Amino acid sequence: MANTVVSYQYLASFTNHIFTAMGCSAAHAALATEVLLSADIRGIDSHGVARLIGYVRLWEAQRINAIPNVKVIHETPSTAVVDGDAGLGLVVAPIAMQIAIDKAKQVGTGWVSVQNSNHFGIAGYHAMMALDHDMIGIAMTNASALVAPTFSIEKMLGTNPIAVAIPGSSHHLWPILQQQLQQMANLNCCKESKKMHQLDGYKQRKVQKAPMQIF
Repeated sequence: MANTVVSYQYLASFTNHIFTAMGCSAAHAALATEVLLSADIRGIDSHGVARLIGYVRLWEAQRINAIPNVKVIHETPSTAVVDGDAGLGLVVAPIAMQIAIDKAKQVGTGWVSVQNSNHFGIAGYHAMMALDHDMIGIAMTNASALVAPTFSIEKMLGTNPIAVAIPGSSHHLWPILQQQLQQMANLNCCKESKKMHQLDGYKQRKVQKAPMQIF
C-alpha cells in the first residue's frame, strides 16, 4: 500500500477533534494534541498519533477522565505531589512540569511527582519544557510490565522511560536524552512484526534458546 503524506495542520485538527469529542476542554484538547504530535514530528511514531486509539479505548472503558480536576495534594517550597484525577497524562504531565518550573524559579530546584494519571506521550516533551527557562529538565515515569528480563519469557519489568534536557550554548543547541528499558517500543514491534524473524532477540519464544555467546 502506498504511503500517504498528511500535513501537520490536518493531523492536529483531526487529533484535536477526537480529544474534544471525548469531552476535553478546548485548552486540554489543544495541549494533548501538541504533546502527542510532538512525537510524530520527531520521528517517534510509536508515541504519536498512533496512540490516539488507545486513549479513546481507555476513555470508553472509563479509565480516562476527560475533565479532570488536577490539583496539588501536598507540597513544600521545592516539591509537590499532584493528583491527576485519572486525566490524560498528555495534560497532567505538562501541568506538573510547569509547577516544578515555577518552584525552581523560586528556590532553585523543583521536583513534582504525579499520581492517578495515564500514559503521557514522549517523556522528552515534558523535560524540554524547562529549556525555555534555561533550566535542566528531567521527566520519568513507571510503566506496566512489558519487558521480560534477560533470557526470560515472562514480562516483569516496565519500560520506565527517562528523559533529560540540558540547555546548551548561545546557539541553542539543546542535548536531549530519552531512554527506556526495552530496545524497541511496543507499537514499533507491531509495525515491524513481519520483519522480526530477521531480528533474532526481539521476540519472545515459549521456550528460549540457549544464551548467546558474547566475546
